[in-house]
Amino acid sequence: MAQRVLVASDIAWPLPIGLTPHTSLVALAPMIVPTAELPAPLAWPAGVATHRLAPRVLHRKQPLVQAGHDVGMGLVHLGAPPSPFDAIHAATSRRTVTFAAALVRAGGQPLGAGIPMIDPPAPMTACAEPAPLPIAGAPFAVLNTVTIGLGAAALAQGWAAVVVEAAIALATGPITMVSGPAMPAATLASALLEASGLRAVETPRPGTAACVTQVVVQPGAAIVAAPPRPRRSRPTADGDRSPVQGLGVWLGPEPEGAR
Repeated sequence: MAQRVLVASDIAWPLPIGLTPHTSLVALAPMIVPTAELPAPLAWPAGVATHRLAPRVLHRKQPLVQAGHDVGMGLVHLGAPPSPFDAIHAATSRRTVTFAAALVRAGGQPLGAGIPMIDPPAPMTACAEPAPLPIAGAPFAVLNTVTIGLGAAALAQGWAAVVVEAAIALATGPITMVSGPAMPAATLASALLEASGLRAVETPRPGTAACVTQVVVQPGAAIVAAPPRPRRSRPTADGDRSPVQGLGVWLGPEPEGAR
């Protein structure tokens, strides 16, 4: 199962037509209504504080996007009808790369996946109320020519991250309704997911591999591929302890001892 890499210039939005549920004022009363979110590049300038890019590993002359990348704040929201809540939604906006190809790394971090309309689907998470939704994506990334593997474990962990984040948002509903769309819940969920490793860990399976082609590597970086070889025994999904094999590919500074 494979996805295409994401690069900084890829455009992402809630699919298919850019609508998410957010609070607006309807007859002077707060109400969740369809809200338009405008498309934005993954390297949206206003959200630079939450970006995760590999600046020295390029495809189409653009940095690759790592897992956990968030387009960030400043995304334009237009409620129906428009209201002062739109400014709050923009100030706390997010559009997150939730799925990770854990065996393919750039700059020491797993590469992100965010195309929901190919097999396997890997949607991005969009800010929404009462909980963030896995409905965003960068559909034109299908034109990128670098393919990355996305195994069953990575898919399960990505969907687990989506469920956990939504559960936290629903549990803190009163907080998010006062302070804006899902920001406290999203912050807490991200911290929990990072601590648990849900977004960054995938156990290699026998015969797994990652296909990486047409990558431009800047001076000082290297592509390091470890050929399949037996490693220490680990429990597999069915409980057996068998040698774990895999092809680990890192795009970025050459790891110590790789020479």
